Amino acid sequence: LSMYEKSQDKNRMANALARIGNIYADINQDSIALTYSQRSLALSQEAGNNRLVAINLNNMAEIYIRWGDFARALGLYQQSLAMREKIGDKNGVALILSNIGSTYAQLKNLDSAFYYTRKSLALCIEIEYKEMEMSNYLVLSEVFKTSGNLDSSLFYYIKYNEAYVALNNEKSSNEINRLNTSLESERKEKQIELLSKESALRESDLQQERAKTWFLAFGIL
Repeated sequence: LSMYEKSQDKNRMANALARIGNIYADINQDSIALTYSQRSLALSQEAGNNRLVAINLNNMAEIYIRWGDFARALGLYQQSLAMREKIGDKNGVALILSNIGSTYAQLKNLDSAFYYTRKSLALCIEIEYKEMEMSNYLVLSEVFKTSGNLDSSLFYYIKYNEAYVALNNEKSSNEINRLNTSLESERKEKQIELLSKESALRESDLQQERAKTWFLAFGIL
């Protein structure tokens, strides 16, 4: 951070401050985390880094959620949402819509919770944002459970469970493919090493044969 401060690189300073804020948030030092997020927000606004502006607004909202200040959190989420929409960040829009929906669900404002979570879900399906799609199904299940609509709650819980299984199967398949690729690479490296050794031995044999031929030609042996 000090290096970026010396160079007056506002973008890098803002990124560093945001990362430091996240670290403090991870260890439940929310007051310090908020201070760093606010400093990062100010610099990212000066630098015109709209994506980082949106990230900081979201991070600050999550701190206020933990403090129970839902009104301030929702205001920050709305600002972050507007910025995400401005820069065309669909993944970010889906995330913030889901966060707003979850916040309204905590407040028992079920109509707003359903509205924002359904908007997020539709976008997640469109852009194949599977982790957030899964999360939205669970929120919707809770919303309908709270409203007493157990059939719809069960429907969305089943959708959540299906998405969870599919996502984990995909991750397992990707990990297996990665391991297979790694093993195949190791086999190829061993084959190359073996061929290199064989080639070196053949070269050594050829050199010995050439030496014998030279000695015979000049009658040394």
